Amino acid sequence: MALQMARRKTCRQSQKQTSQSGEALTWWFVVDLLEQLSHALDNLLTSVGRTSSARPAGSSERLKRLRMLTSSQVQALCSEYAGGASVRDLALQYGVHRTTISGHLKQNGIQTRAAVRKFTDQKVIDAGRLYSSGMSLSRIGELYNVDGSTVRKELAKIGVTIRKRR
Repeated sequence: MALQMARRKTCRQSQKQTSQSGEALTWWFVVDLLEQLSHALDNLLTSVGRTSSARPAGSSERLKRLRMLTSSQVQALCSEYAGGASVRDLALQYGVHRTTISGHLKQNGIQTRAAVRKFTDQKVIDAGRLYSSGMSLSRIGELYNVDGSTVRKELAKIGVTIRKRR
């Protein structure tokens, strides 16, 4: 900063000496203007650096917003869970993670239900028959309301040979 002040003082003194030459006056004006723009750009970059220092440039990571639930929302989710709603559905409804819902339930003394396996052993055996008859993994998944990768994993566990993708 002191260096810039010294340059400006020198520029002004030179302008007085060469005021007869309009060309020299214009040149010093341009130099002074460039210094001001450079200073403004430095300030801008510094302020941008402060606001975006949480992530490096080009980071593809999404920013996640923390969301606190109000006490009335916590009471509502507890009653909804007691009424049969799943932790997953409540998490989607309130826009928070499943563990947040589970934590609130535990904090309010509500015991969580054991996870029920949707794709039972009998369904896996039936899915194996369907797959052997030519049905696709994704179609079987739709039929049993599970993902195709779940069907693939379960069929592989019981020894069904998985076809190559077409």
